[in-house]
Amino acid sequence: MMLQSILNTSYVRELKECLRLMLRDTKSLLSKTKYYNAQSELAQEGLVIKRAFLSGRKLSSLQSFVGEILSDKYHSNSLEIVDRGKKFGQDPNMIDVFGLENDAKFKKKFTRLVNDVQSFCQSNSERVGPVQNINIYFTRSANDPRCLHSDSISNQYKAFIYLTDVSSLENGPYCFVKKSHKASFRRILSFLMNFLIRSNLYDRWFLGARSKYALLGTPGDLILSDQAGAHGAHPQSNNGCRILVMFNFGTIKINSQEA
Repeated sequence: MMLQSILNTSYVRELKECLRLMLRDTKSLLSKTKYYNAQSELAQEGLVIKRAFLSGRKLSSLQSFVGEILSDKYHSNSLEIVDRGKKFGQDPNMIDVFGLENDAKFKKKFTRLVNDVQSFCQSNSERVGPVQNINIYFTRSANDPRCLHSDSISNQYKAFIYLTDVSSLENGPYCFVKKSHKASFRRILSFLMNFLIRSNLYDRWFLGARSKYALLGTPGDLILSDQAGAHGAHPQSNNGCRILVMFNFGTIKINSQEA
């Protein structure tokens, strides 16, 4: 009973998960048939950027709708507005609006937009599944965001559309480390480091200054990234502000070896 109790501790569970992730990356590095051999930009870089994906009335309509939600003028039982700093203890000064995909007015006005986003993203990879959820991210004066991290070790895709100008670092652009979605010894070291310091296993280290990976942009730009890669937000200045809409996709597995 005592042994079983020890084996069930969070420490041991984290150790087992850390070893599993390290083993998975090691096997991938040693494998002669890596599924990242696909030639698409998303498969190779983990990232695709489409400038001015939205413009004109389509962009202004979405900006107006999101602005209404963030100003508390719009009320819907489908939406949940969360202060991530207070609820999750990370990403202070970030407001996350959940449930946009279930909101009746959003679906009525923006179904075509959702379909266009999905079509574009699926054209970049057969792994991109249907849209599962849509959120609004609003950050202001967020000068201490979470470190660069991954959401998972397997392919997971998200698209982001900037609704405000993010052409300077002070507004906190999205950051992504190209090719970091692939198995690497650096990622294995991150797993081990996180376990030793009891940090989140998916935090990423040994990558240098995140300003090197900042994706500056203007309203309407779309970014599609594989969230298995290292990503995060650049710290904002005290007057910095960023609003974007996030589309989270399901993932289509191509073969059982990717599980």
